[in-house]
Amino acid sequence: MTQHELQKKTGHLQQLCHIRKVRFEGEAADQQTAYLVENGKLSFTISASLGMDMADLRYGGVNLCHITKPGWLANSADQSNFIPGGMFFTCGLKNVGPQTASEPAHGKQRFLPAENCAQFVGFERDTLQLRLYGEVREAGLFSKNLLRKRTITTEYNSGKIVIHDEIENQGYADEEIMLLYHFNTGYPLLDEGAEFIAPSRTQTARDTASAKAKEDSNLFVMDAPRDCYPEQVFYHELTADDAGNTFCALKNSKLGLALKLSFNKSELPFLTQWKSIASGDYVLGMEPGNCHVEGLEKERERGTLAVLKAGETRSYTITLDVLSGAEALNTLQAEV
Repeated sequence: MTQHELQKKTGHLQQLCHIRKVRFEGEAADQQTAYLVENGKLSFTISASLGMDMADLRYGGVNLCHITKPGWLANSADQSNFIPGGMFFTCGLKNVGPQTASEPAHGKQRFLPAENCAQFVGFERDTLQLRLYGEVREAGLFSKNLLRKRTITTEYNSGKIVIHDEIENQGYADEEIMLLYHFNTGYPLLDEGAEFIAPSRTQTARDTASAKAKEDSNLFVMDAPRDCYPEQVFYHELTADDAGNTFCALKNSKLGLALKLSFNKSELPFLTQWKSIASGDYVLGMEPGNCHVEGLEKERERGTLAVLKAGETRSYTITLDVLSGAEALNTLQAEV
C-alpha cells in the first residue's frame, strides 16, 4: 500500500507501527534506557544502556529468544560475569570468549551505553520504515579508541530486521579486533525436535565435552531438556554463494516458524553454534563472527585475527528474517 493510500486510512502512523523511547523503573532493570519497536508483525526491544543490543523479539506474540535466569539487567553488580541472553548481544572488541585477566567474558561491548541515539519512523520511497541509530565507544586513556556505529532497520509488516555496524578505529595505532554476534534462540521457538539449519560443510567440536555430546546426539536437532547437562560449542565451516553470502537458521515445523540469519563470509567468516540442553538454560546460540571463541592468543596462533588499521572503518551486516508458513520453511530447507 502506498503512502497516500495509508494516509487516507489512518490518523497517525502509530495505528500501524511505532518506536517508543522508554526508561525502566524499579527492580533489576532500574534506569535502563531502551526503545520499544512494533512494526506490525514483529515487536522487539533495543537497549541503549546495553550496547544497542536486542533484549527480546516476538513474532505475532510468539517469543523467539532466550533470556537467562537473572533476566535482562541494566545494573548488574558484576558485569564481567553477567550474561543476559536476549535476542542478541554483541561480543568484542578485544574478547568474545571466557573472561581474561584484562577483559570480561565476551568483552565490553555488551554493557557499554550508546550515545548520539536517534530514531525514525516514516516513508522512504513509498515504504514505511522504522530505524534506530546509536554509537558505542570502546576507548581509554593511552589506549584504544574504537567507535561502533549501529543502524537497525525494519519495515512495516515485515519479518526482517537489518543490523548494520560500522567499526571505526579513531586511534593512531592499528588495533586487533574480535567481533561476534551472539544470537540466542529460546522456547517456544526452540523446543524438542527444532532443527538447526545451515549449509555446513564441516563441524568441529570446541572441546572434549562438546565432542562427546556430538556422539551422543544430533547437533542439528534439539534435544529435550536434561538436568545439569554441559554446554556444547561447535564451529561450522559454511558454504556460500559466489558473492560470499551464507546463512543459518532455527526451524520449528510444529509452530510453522523459523528464524534465519543472513550474512557475508567476507565480513563474518566463522559461525559458532552454542547448544545447551540443560534444564533452565535451554538455548541454542547462532553466532556469526570474525573469530572463534577461545581467546586472543589462540586466534593469533590460527592467523585469523582481524586488524583494523588506524583511521580504518569496516562494515558488518546481518539480516534477521522470521519465516512463517510451510512454503517459506520448505524454501529455507531447499536453500541448504
